[in-house]
Amino acid sequence: MNRKLTVVSCVLWLAGLAAFIIGLNLQDSAGKWLTVGGEIMFFLGLALQGVLFALGRKTSAPDDETPEK
Repeated sequence: MNRKLTVVSCVLWLAGLAAFIIGLNLQDSAGKWLTVGGEIMFFLGLALQGVLFALGRKTSAPDDETPEK
């Protein structure tokens, strides 16, 4: 499940960045909408990456502390 969410967040991140850059180069109102939509997609993808990173660190921490015999 985490791998699917990671792929989705990476696609959102990259597509949002591309849409933002393309929107900056357009002069009409479509460019403004594309820029805003790109920003939203970018930040959603980036936030999802951060959440997945934080959850991955939290769940893997107890595994690192194995008692030695």
